[in-house]
Amino acid sequence: MSTPLTLLAVILWICLITQKASSAGPTKGENREVFDLLCRAVLASEATPLNPLPAKQATEAAARATSIELVIKMHSEISKIAEAATTAASEASPAATDSLPPKCKGENETKCREAAAFLKSLPAADKVLLSEAAAATASTKEKLLHTLSKMTKIHSEAPAFGKPGTKLSEMQAELIQAVYGKATKETPAKLLGNGGDRESHCGKSEATPGTSAKLSIAATMACVCSSDGGSGTSNTGCYKTATGQQGFSTTNEVIVGWDSMVTACKEQTAAETATADLNLLAVATVLEQELYKPKGNDGKIGYIGQVNKGSGATDCNGQDTGGKGSCAVFTTGPNTIDMPQWLTKLRQAAEKQEGANT
Repeated sequence: MSTPLTLLAVILWICLITQKASSAGPTKGENREVFDLLCRAVLASEATPLNPLPAKQATEAAARATSIELVIKMHSEISKIAEAATTAASEASPAATDSLPPKCKGENETKCREAAAFLKSLPAADKVLLSEAAAATASTKEKLLHTLSKMTKIHSEAPAFGKPGTKLSEMQAELIQAVYGKATKETPAKLLGNGGDRESHCGKSEATPGTSAKLSIAATMACVCSSDGGSGTSNTGCYKTATGQQGFSTTNEVIVGWDSMVTACKEQTAAETATADLNLLAVATVLEQELYKPKGNDGKIGYIGQVNKGSGATDCNGQDTGGKGSCAVFTTGPNTIDMPQWLTKLRQAAEKQEGANT
């Protein structure tokens, strides 16, 4: 059975399905999904002014959130409709309408049919997770439904989102702090932590988190995406082209591939900046869930990015062997996650976003 955090993360990720970047890249592009998530925050910080989704995409996003909410509330009824031949409400025969569950008749018919069609279109694994969400405890369901309701509100009121205002200015300030690790945008971004090698900046083990990775999204992206002159050559984990060789020898080291990373973000993330700034809550939640995914052959948590499964998870030195990888560590001991500062800032930006829509 999935944990409440897993359910929330996956359900929010389902909400992003049609906006998710395409995975046109190398066979070993293990960090593409994480890169996509981090890109959304980067592009949101780049957006000036912050604009809403295009009307069509906003409507689709709101419809997905509404359908998921209805599936969780009325899983048995929606599943029965989905199992039958799903027909559009406008084409439904009287007999088909008569066979609908009582809760899906009358004014609820169209919403039920839309939710059933949505459920039927999902991969089997996502259907299982929605089933688990429907069977979750009352408190977990309440949190899930509350979050989905907020997602629906954000997308339904998209035309009002993006107007200049204090909350939006504060939101972008939090985003810049999350991305760059400082109050002002600095291009190219830098590694702000102490250290003389990649492992120091990105993380040596569960007892030694990355000094730079914890401070900014930019540094975390450098850890999961960059090639280097040592063991981490020709890194194509994030996108098709191998990244430039990054130095990790000092504090305030320039991230040499930063401009290329931002360009790759823009090329592979749908709807450019508009998509990212509307899904900060979802992005933050899914990234937090990444920290709880077991890595290596010993199931260590607190890592973001690719870790080789040949041994217990250890150094994030860019090498794809023996429990090492292109990753970042955010722990201070066994099973003890130290939430990165940038993720806290990203959540604060999501809160400001919510405030801008109330």
